[in-house]
Order: sequence, then structure tokens, then C-alpha cells
Amino acid sequence: MNTIKTLNKLPLLIVLICIQAVYASAFPEHEDIPHEFIEGLKLGDVPFAEGNYVWNEPEMELTAGINQIFAATYTCPSGKYSPVTGNITVNVLKKAAFAFPIHQAIEVTYSPNLTLADLTLNADYVWDLSSTLLLAGVNQTFKATYTCPSGKYMPVTGNIRVNVKKTTDVTSIH
Repeated sequence: MNTIKTLNKLPLLIVLICIQAVYASAFPEHEDIPHEFIEGLKLGDVPFAEGNYVWNEPEMELTAGINQIFAATYTCPSGKYSPVTGNITVNVLKKAAFAFPIHQAIEVTYSPNLTLADLTLNADYVWDLSSTLLLAGVNQTFKATYTCPSGKYMPVTGNIRVNVKKTTDVTSIH
């Protein structure tokens, strides 16, 4: 009789073991992954902080940007659980800034209410404080930001020299 009770429980035990082997664990939390942008960067080139993960689309070409979400599959190292798919955030960062490219000095003649916004910069440069009022003077420097048109680098800030000449208008009063 004890043998029959034991045998009756045996199929249930086997079923439980089989269920545990195919039960999918939850996708483990994974820290955001930072990676520097390079031309031709593929998702498969971005390493995981820890093992047992694979990207679902490793051949996908990446662009620079933060909070990009990609699917990955996690396999439990114990082998007790089926692989599970989840999302991991990747922050593809542009290359560190390079030296501020030199911009030629800007020559302008003073006029009332003259601001930096009135001065034309080369393409890819913008004034940091374009509403700054200008006064007559030479070798004045003002902050501007340069953004590389390739998009491969982070914007960089530097100074541009501005020479504001006094007006030569002479008004005579009789």
C-alpha cells in the first residue's frame, strides 16, 4: 500500500520537475548601457555589463542618442529556465568634444541696439547669448557653440573675437 501511494505521487513529481524546467523566469533588470558612437556601430558591438544576454538584432546599425531601447534575450546560467526576452536601454554617446575650431574675428561698425544676433557667424556656429548688446571696442570675446555637421561629435563652446568700430558719422550743429 505504501508503494502505491509513492507511485501515485511520482507522476506529479515528474510533472512538477518538467514545469520548472520550462518555466520562464522574469527578465532580469539590467543597467542602461553607455557606448561611444562610431561610424558603422552595430548593436552587436555593444557589450553587456554581465553575461548571459544576447541582442535580438545584433546587425542593427545604431545612431547617436540616449534612451534607445533594444530587445535582448537572457538565458539563465543554471539551465533551469527557458530564455526570456526583454528590453535594455542603450545610450549611444557622441565622441568627446574636440578643440573649438577657430572662427575669424568679426568686424562691425557700432550702431545703437547692436547685438550678437545681428552678427553673421559661419555655418554650424551659434552665439550662446545672442541678445548681448555690443559696445564699441576691439578684441572683445563672446561665447559661441560649434556643432560639427557630421553629427559625430558633441557640440563644443569657445570664444569668438568681435571688433566693434566707432561710427564715423559726424553731425554738425549750426
